Amino acid sequence: MTIHALRRSICLALAALAIYGSTVTAQTLIENAAEVRFQLDLKVPEAALTPMLPTGFAFNVAPQGPAKDANLRVVFIDRVTVNGPDGKPVGKGSGRLVYLVVPVKDGGGAAAQLVVGGLTADPADAPGPFGMYLPASTHTMRRTVGGSLGAMVESQDWVFGAASGLERILLHPVRRIGGRVPQNVDHLLLSVVLHQAGVSG
Repeated sequence: MTIHALRRSICLALAALAIYGSTVTAQTLIENAAEVRFQLDLKVPEAALTPMLPTGFAFNVAPQGPAKDANLRVVFIDRVTVNGPDGKPVGKGSGRLVYLVVPVKDGGGAAAQLVVGGLTADPADAPGPFGMYLPASTHTMRRTVGGSLGAMVESQDWVFGAASGLERILLHPVRRIGGRVPQNVDHLLLSVVLHQAGVSG
């Protein structure tokens, strides 16, 4: 490359930076959070979910793998600490929520996660960034870990309910961690009651 060609390349790069550089914007930090999440992948009747899909959207269920055939995800989030850009706690400084997500493809065929509902322990978080959260008038979450002989057992209790009584999510997972597991003991025991916008499963 000659000096003239190099200068021309540098000038073109600087011109492009001047033209497109004005459209570059920095993101503004709103909050920092340490969270513990887990999700349940469920298959519910499509007829219950279809009315929630925007026009042009279609289901995007996994044809294989751990989430095979799941068309509804229930995501449980324990926001252990929530801080603003200044490092100070935001709101109560922690929070818990549960939301429902449908794996979809938008009208252009791009994969997306459509939030169709949720319950939050902090009323200030409703309706949330997706406009779908309800404040939970009932909200408890307990996590217990214990055990002996090298085997630990973790259990959790999640109870969320809206004031209407129609939206309610209950979950009690029990998980054995390490140690020898007897063959007749399930690794994960779940009992789920889900009532949200006509979805029951």
